[in-house]
Order: sequence, then structure tokens, then C-alpha cells
Amino acid sequence: QASLHFCSECNNLLYPKADPQRRIMVYACRICQYEEISDNKCVYRNDLLTVTKEQVGVTTDLGADPTLAHSNISCPRCGHEECV
Repeated sequence: QASLHFCSECNNLLYPKADPQRRIMVYACRICQYEEISDNKCVYRNDLLTVTKEQVGVTTDLGADPTLAHSNISCPRCGHEECV
């Protein structure tokens, strides 16, 4: 689980950084030279369960939006002549 880490010297946010010489990931402060070795390998977590819970639907205000393109094509489902 990804979490925020803060510098113990200046209380600024620590950012994940790769240390190629030691071949490990560290959290480093961008203000001072403080670094701490990361015990967690997770930098970012994309929670797909919350993404899939978002419902795709028809917005009722689309027909009244003058910035969208309108055309006169018949809808096969409802039969309306105007589409956005």
C-alpha cells in the first residue's frame, strides 16, 4: 500500500527515487539531503475497483450545450431526429 513519507529533518514530502548504485528504491527529500530506504516497493496504486464503480450514463444537459456539434440523424433506439 502506497503512503506519504515526510522528511524527519525538515518535514517536507519525500519522493521515491531509484538508487542505481545500490539497486534499491529510496525516499529522498528535495530540500535537504535526507534519504531513507524504502521497505515498501509500491510507489503508486491504481485501485480498479473504484474505477469500475463509476457509472457511464447519458447526461441530460448535452442537448442544450451550444458548443457541441448537432446533426439530424435518426436514432435507431428512440427515433429522435436530433443528435449531439
